[in-house]
Amino acid sequence: MKDYLVCGYSAIGKSHADNGILCQDNCYYDSNDNIVVAAIADGLSSSRFSDVASQKAVEFVVKFCLKNITKQDSEDKIIAILKNENEEIKNYLI
Repeated sequence: MKDYLVCGYSAIGKSHADNGILCQDNCYYDSNDNIVVAAIADGLSSSRFSDVASQKAVEFVVKFCLKNITKQDSEDKIIAILKNENEEIKNYLI
């Protein structure tokens, strides 16, 4: 695999900072010998612990993709994998 520089960044918005609300947005990325996967999530400021939920969501999705998707998979196959495993993803996140 080629060398890549991968970066992630989240910034708290002014209204959140003014009101003492944590940044609920998260990003996560990882790779294996096959692929690089990145995910982003926008937490719901109206929900309690949305910062934790968005972090768990991006980590789970990236790890799931690394486990189940290869660079040989077509776009259609990747979409099918994600759709078919949607219940597993929902069960983990809920």
